[in-house]
Amino acid sequence: MARSKELILESQDKKWQANALSLAVTVAGRYFPKDFLLKFFKEEMKMLQEASIVQDWINEGVEKGIEKGIE
Repeated sequence: MARSKELILESQDKKWQANALSLAVTVAGRYFPKDFLLKFFKEEMKMLQEASIVQDWINEGVEKGIEKGIE
């Protein structure tokens, strides 16, 4: 996993980095505890939040919260 992270961060394309890191975290989440992943990717968390898939999840959560608030 460390080598994958290293290879991803070598890319100059920040958007690709964010998306690749989100994929790496998703796959790693099947094998490693959440606490470990949060520590391992601590420095990349801001970038992960900007990943398109993560941003989609955040937006969906906000929309659901708004809908529940309206009900």
